[in-house]
This record gives sequence, structure tokens and C-alpha cells, in this order.
Amino acid sequence: MRLSESRHLGSNPSLAVKKNKISVTKEIKNYYRYMFKKIKDCKESIKMGWSVKKENGEELILENPDFGRVEIVANTIGNYDQLAYIQPTGSVVVVLIDEKREKIYLHTEERPAAPKENCPEIKKGNLYIPFDHLGRGSIETIRGFSEGTWQNTAITEIKDEAGLEIRENDLEQLGIINANTAFFCFNVVAVLAKGDSKIKFSPQSEGDKKKIKNRKWYTKKEVKEIIAQGKIFCGVTLATLNLYFQKSEVN
Repeated sequence: MRLSESRHLGSNPSLAVKKNKISVTKEIKNYYRYMFKKIKDCKESIKMGWSVKKENGEELILENPDFGRVEIVANTIGNYDQLAYIQPTGSVVVVLIDEKREKIYLHTEERPAAPKENCPEIKKGNLYIPFDHLGRGSIETIRGFSEGTWQNTAITEIKDEAGLEIRENDLEQLGIINANTAFFCFNVVAVLAKGDSKIKFSPQSEGDKKKIKNRKWYTKKEVKEIIAQGKIFCGVTLATLNLYFQKSEVN
């Protein structure tokens, strides 16, 4: 996924809802300061495309024409309000394997919202992570926001992130994932793609080198080992790899 992902992370605030009025807490201000610092540290230009507006009186909506919108909706139980992220086109995540079905492609992507390694709050058992303890590389599969069909999106993302050319007949849909059924009003299409592991990855731009690192092929055994060691913590990646392993065992 491209650097525009930072815009999505920067638009996911903590909100206090009182007497039908929405007050922006100190927490959201600190969050924006943190995200803007992350963006300033990045040499590539990022346009903050999210806008804040009200609809239906006091209902707050954060909207971006490229990615959808975040809004407060009433929970069906009626005892609290919650955020809902609506991304009309959905997303695609790809398990890229070699032609012999022996290896799996993974890379490390810098994620500004991922807790740092050896985060003291996690060791203490705390679920809340302060902003200065966020920012870490995450071992992941290829993924991105949909651009047309899931086939076209998978082909584009594989080329952008791994630098490999894939044909449509090398793609197979593994299933559908919802990364968080409490908040995400869209699905992620899990895709299996076959590529040639003998072809070298295409050269990266300076910006991409800072964002996507350690592009490599792993054996199935190696992938299962790093999952068991807790080195993969991206939920979408874990879910997609699980779909692939389950289906490959059946077949």
C-alpha cells in the first residue's frame, strides 16, 4: 500500500460523545501532532485529503474522496456510539507464491501505528499504547485499495510492491476477509498469485526503499516459523496466509 495510508491513519481520532455533541479530546490533538511529525520526517510529499464536516445535525464525518469516510454511527444495542470506516471500493491482499508452490513472498513495511518492538506497555499488559511508542516495520503480504476489479488491483499492487509482472490467469481468489467487523464496513479480497521467483525484484525509488524493505521469498516452513515466533502481527496478513495454508492442505 502506498504512502497515502498515512492519511488514513491520521484520520482515525479518539472522540468524546456527550449529550449529542462531539468534543475533540486532547488525545486527538496529540495524535495529529504525532502523525504530522511522521509525515514531515518522510521526504515524499503527502497530501492530507481528509476533511471534517457535520451531517444530520451533530453527526461528525471525516471524509476523503479517494478512500471513503469515517463516521460516528449508533450501535444497534443502543448503549454507545462507535466509529465506522466506510471504504466503498474495498481492498485486496495478495499471497504471492512461486511457480512450484514452494515459496511465499513477504516484505517489511514501515507502519506508523504499529507498536514498537519490546514496547513496555505490552510487556506490562496494557492495551493502550502512547504515540511515542508507535512506529515499526511489519512483515506483510502485498495489499492495497481496490482500483477497479480485484484482478486489476492484485496485478497493480504486485508490480508496485514486488516489481513482478503477473497475468490475470495466474490469479485465484482465496476468500473474503473483514479486518474488524466492529468498525470496517467493507471487505478485503484475499488473492493467491503465482510468480516467477527466479526473476529479480525491480529497483526501488529512494522513497520506496524507506517504506518497503527486505523483499524476499520464504519457504512455507520459514513462514510458519516466523508466525509461531510472533514476528508477523499484521491481522490481514495472518488471515490471508491462514486461508492459503488451509486451502493448500485441502488440495
